[in-house]
Amino acid sequence: MRWNSHYYAFEVAICNHPSINNYSAQETRLYNKLLDQIREKNWIKDPVNQYKEPRKSVIVENALSNEDWNIVTKYMEVLKLLMLATKKLEGKSSEGKIIRASCYLSAGDLII
Repeated sequence: MRWNSHYYAFEVAICNHPSINNYSAQETRLYNKLLDQIREKNWIKDPVNQYKEPRKSVIVENALSNEDWNIVTKYMEVLKLLMLATKKLEGKSSEGKIIRASCYLSAGDLII
């Protein structure tokens, strides 16, 4: 597993944090509006003929809270150390072959 890819994914998410939150909030508002409309229609309908309530989309169901964003930031602090250590230990040999330290060291060795 490459720690770098997780770090970079979190980095992009943090950079787009406001846009992600805005999109999630917009989708939540649309879902709630639709839900209100269905409940209003169901109010006058026979219980047997009522519309089913829609399922929440993934972005609505899994919207990130401020606490979630703080946790991502804390993970990034650890992953950044691993990313920097991995980058520093990877290199090229005199024959031009790529040497990957991650093949020889465990994650625990990199932290120590």
